[in-house]
Amino acid sequence: MDVTNRRELARKALDGYLSGQGASTRSTARALAEGLFRLGLAVDLGAVETNMVYLEVEDPEGFLQGLRARGVLAGRVGGRVRFVTHRDLMDEDIPLTLERVQDLLHSRPR
Repeated sequence: MDVTNRRELARKALDGYLSGQGASTRSTARALAEGLFRLGLAVDLGAVETNMVYLEVEDPEGFLQGLRARGVLAGRVGGRVRFVTHRDLMDEDIPLTLERVQDLLHSRPR
């Protein structure tokens, strides 16, 4: 990809972000963070400033495996789980994600 194409892609991404898509993904991330917090998970609500939500769990890799088994994709950053929201999420995706996380939490040994 040449420099001109990269600039055009970057401009389109920035235009979309500035036209409200960025605000939408931030509000979606905020809804996800608040839901995870209500489920009793360690989420720093004050740190949710972008479309990323970081979660502290005891076993990040096991938690991610449980999420994947339930069709929820997230990643690991250091010792934390990272969720990333994007503009293609639908309104029902956050409640569905929270239901699946709750199922995972109830299936884990205490």
